[in-house]
Amino acid sequence: MSDRISAWLLDKNVLRVALIGLAKLDLGQELAAGDLVCLELLRAAREGQILGCVSSELVNILNGFMHLPNVRVVLSTLVVFRGTRYFRRWARRLRAEGFSREDAKVIALATFGVNEGRTRFGIDAIVTGDLRLIHNFEQHLPRLERRLRAMTAQLQPPYRFATLPKIMTPEEAAESETRP
Repeated sequence: MSDRISAWLLDKNVLRVALIGLAKLDLGQELAAGDLVCLELLRAAREGQILGCVSSELVNILNGFMHLPNVRVVLSTLVVFRGTRYFRRWARRLRAEGFSREDAKVIALATFGVNEGRTRFGIDAIVTGDLRLIHNFEQHLPRLERRLRAMTAQLQPPYRFATLPKIMTPEEAAESETRP
């Protein structure tokens, strides 16, 4: 069994819900179940149970809201991932499989992304509330695996070892994070 902490890419929907949950807490309002789940994922990242990751594009958007304390707290908890050399090529191939531009970028980042220190290659899972993305990914998974293997077979390490991430809802992620 590996001691390596799982890296999970939290998409914009998960962060939006978490930030809304934090604002509700600040105002003394009751939290919805979805708020609690997304806040649980941030807690797990803050406590080092998972490596919570976000895209550099999402960080650029959130930088416009740095005057808000909750945004600063959330960003300080997360690791920024950027695309590598084969990120764009894989995103184009995902687009050819019918994924939207945004969904293709998220999957390509999880497959061919690195953290800022370049010490971590690839993401283990994407956590998203986008059920369309999840369904589309599951429908195309066998073909995507074949295409990725064909592409990476000719690449040098670490790109040769790229794998597709798992994709799960925040509820699935929180449940798997709490299992022993």
